Amino acid sequence: MPQADSNRIAFRELQAADLPFLVSVRNSCRAMLHDDREFTPEQANEWFATVHPRFYLLTRDGAPIGYFRTSNWSEANRNVYVGCDLHISCRGKGLARTAYPLFLRFLFEELEMNKVSLEVLQHNEPAMRLYKRIGFVLEGVKRLEVRRDGRYLDSLIFSMLRSEFMAHYGIGQQQASPLVHG
Repeated sequence: MPQADSNRIAFRELQAADLPFLVSVRNSCRAMLHDDREFTPEQANEWFATVHPRFYLLTRDGAPIGYFRTSNWSEANRNVYVGCDLHISCRGKGLARTAYPLFLRFLFEELEMNKVSLEVLQHNEPAMRLYKRIGFVLEGVKRLEVRRDGRYLDSLIFSMLRSEFMAHYGIGQQQASPLVHG
């Protein structure tokens, strides 16, 4: 199981037993998500059984703290979309900053992706700062894409190429710098 020693962060494939936690976290993040619907555990169970999503439970010292979601997989083009949602008690502690590079390394090195993309709503400034800090590049803007509370919001597209990840984290150099910078 992939792990980062600095905060004892790891992830594994999401299992049906993880769904109550996922629903709790997802519903608490609705204001920042493109789809702000609230879901019940029953709906989550049906979704999990029919869609078979490629989601990954994020843990710290073995306890769940959030999850990574993936979508829009293209094996032919070697690209994927990602997102991460953390439990409310785990936000603002630098855990996403530790977890993202670990997950990106998994995608780029183990699954051999060439490009990882994500979208973020314009009002989620902390997430945008994080994405820029860890090496994502603003690729484009879907103007007035999402209606929220009677107004329209832009959806910003960020991406990272495998070569950019490797350069940003010094991977492949003789003395690679640590995966997670302090």
